[in-house]
Amino acid sequence: QELQVLVQKKEDMMVQLEQQLEEQKQSRLQDAKFVEEKAAKIKEWVMLRLSEFEVENAALREANQQQKAQVLELQKQVQAFEQTMSGGQGALGKPGEGQRLS
Repeated sequence: QELQVLVQKKEDMMVQLEQQLEEQKQSRLQDAKFVEEKAAKIKEWVMLRLSEFEVENAALREANQQQKAQVLELQKQVQAFEQTMSGGQGALGKPGEGQRLS
């Protein structure tokens, strides 16, 4: 009879351990699902931010190109003005008079 009691206790312990193991498996599955959902949200956020940065970068590149073109045009105008000033000194003013650039 003592042997039966001992066997029953061992069987009860095995059942309890199996239940604990199953609970741990379920808990780990839930944790894994939570981590996957969190990772998906993070990935979605990163992709959205990357897309926003790409749009902003394209706009900045376009603005940069426009400003480069403006700088080149202004440089051409300054160069033309300087040539006019140096080549037409007699026509614009008397020698010795200062020319004002404003």
